Amino acid sequence: MPHAAPNRPRARPLAAALLGLLALLAQVAGAGPAHGAPPRDSRVPVTLNVGLGPAIGTMVLPGLSGVPPVSLGLNLRIEAYLDARTLHSKRVMRQVPREYRAMVRDSKDIHILPFPTPFLPDQALLLPLTGRSGGPTLRSVGWSPFGLYLVHKVKPVHKGLVLGPRVAWVSLDGDAAAAPAATSHVFFGLDLSPERQSDMQKRWGSALGGRVSPGFVGPRTVAGQEGVGGFGLWVDAYARLQWRTTVRVRP
Repeated sequence: MPHAAPNRPRARPLAAALLGLLALLAQVAGAGPAHGAPPRDSRVPVTLNVGLGPAIGTMVLPGLSGVPPVSLGLNLRIEAYLDARTLHSKRVMRQVPREYRAMVRDSKDIHILPFPTPFLPDQALLLPLTGRSGGPTLRSVGWSPFGLYLVHKVKPVHKGLVLGPRVAWVSLDGDAAAAPAATSHVFFGLDLSPERQSDMQKRWGSALGGRVSPGFVGPRTVAGQEGVGGFGLWVDAYARLQWRTTVRVRP
């Protein structure tokens, strides 16, 4: 997901700002690794950041009473990262339309989800911790294809608060009162995600974070009545081990 972090607020509309970032991403992320024998200094360094670790989460769903079910799972992150030095280099800035260059110069860094990463789940809760003695059990898989930094600090470690959409598949099973049989639902929400990640210049690192995602849960069967949907809340926390390597691409 592209994340941009301006140093100071700008007056130009958010839509225009996003168009400028997308123009940059189309040039840098879409270029891919260089092949053949171009001069080494004609390419720019991009950090590939891959992380995997444990997660714990729950969901508040319409029609369920009592303590929400809790499950364990995995959190995944695969992204490309451009630091300020690379982002502001002449080779990259030449690819940005002139009217958006001031905005890019104000950005501390940028995070990109390379294709097809936006279509991969970033969170899977598949091992129920509660509900095995009669209550509901929860399993869910979620995606967040992009996000926008509301708060961002780069040094000495990455700290951010990200806002973005969330789409999830949710399965409930084992609640004799509300869901006598397994039921599946679609969840559409809005992520608010704080995260702390270690120095991006180091090969190995770690990340700690979580998210609170209010949204809408699609209809399900409750006490024999069809078509019950409504407000839902996704809450989770995670820790990741991060591995990073540098690749060079043509701007």
